[in-house]
Amino acid sequence: MNTRQTVFVSIVVLICIFSLAISHPAQSEENSSINTLKHVKHTKTMKVGYIPWAPTVIKDSKGKLSGHFVDTIEYIANEIGVKVSYYETDWATFENDLQAGKCDVVIAGTFKTIKRAYNVAYTRPLFYLGISALVRKDETRFTKVADFNHKDVKISITKGTGEHDFCKTHFPTAKLMVSPGTELFVPISKVISGETDAAFADTFTIEQFLKEKKEGKGLFVSLPLNLTPVAWTLRHSDIEWTNFLNNALEFLETSGKLRSFEEKYNAHWLHRETKWKSH
Repeated sequence: MNTRQTVFVSIVVLICIFSLAISHPAQSEENSSINTLKHVKHTKTMKVGYIPWAPTVIKDSKGKLSGHFVDTIEYIANEIGVKVSYYETDWATFENDLQAGKCDVVIAGTFKTIKRAYNVAYTRPLFYLGISALVRKDETRFTKVADFNHKDVKISITKGTGEHDFCKTHFPTAKLMVSPGTELFVPISKVISGETDAAFADTFTIEQFLKEKKEGKGLFVSLPLNLTPVAWTLRHSDIEWTNFLNNALEFLETSGKLRSFEEKYNAHWLHRETKWKSH
């Protein structure tokens, strides 16, 4: 093949690649142009990401889902006559799964923080939750938050959680032992086994561990650290879809449905007090 033929073939190849790029844009660009609300209306299906975290989302041994977040999204779906297609994700990857279009909303109990809000949109808060710590019963070194920020202290946390961000910010000198996945008891168990000195998790998880395992002692439980709203996550581009879900959640809150779903699973979260005037 001579030089002229080589140049011609190269030009043809470049044209083909450019054409494919135009006809098949990147997945993230595709998702940013999709009107999710219209898509749900057309397909009669909403793609819902979830992370097992009782009592919001409970997954049994057969894979069946329950929990008050599941009841909430199913109620909304039934009201508008669509079905729910579930997709399991985890704390470290849910943002990427959302942007990739694997789900239209993630019904995980996600801390509504500034850093996360930079990457994803949020619904209105569903409840409020803080962060607590667990140490061994004979541990006496930690009486205040600053005591954990020491080079000899090992702290176990779950990757991608709100407490992961909290520990990176407040304990830059400590050694953070990060566990992947969705099992929030795993980092806590490392304290009991002696692998780490402390574990940080949301206050509810710490309370549940102490109640079920009866090992270790909780710190900052009655007065949790970093009290933060918890909400569902969506894509920033899904403005109409976000507005719809916010309106749905507001109706369910004012009608008492959200509280009834929580009570069904014995969930006692912190809520912003709302006072109604009687007429």
